[in-house]
Amino acid sequence: MSTSTIVNFVLGISERPVYKLEDEIKSYIISIRGGDSCKVHLGRVVNQISAELGGSGGGHEKARGAEIPREKFNQFVNMSDGLVV
Repeated sequence: MSTSTIVNFVLGISERPVYKLEDEIKSYIISIRGGDSCKVHLGRVVNQISAELGGSGGGHEKARGAEIPREKFNQFVNMSDGLVV
């Protein structure tokens, strides 16, 4: 089973962020999905947060992917805490 299939499965049952450290690029790759109760546009909000931290990404209202520099990961978590409910 591919990594992306496993990640999509986990995201589907948990509605929580999934992340993986990529040592060669010194960044975390993050995938976020919002459930029906999510009231924010994840694409816009997480795009703003990741850009502020020197990262990047793309997404839409209920799903978002981001790349965050390793040293900014905890700050990203703190800034985005509570977005996905």
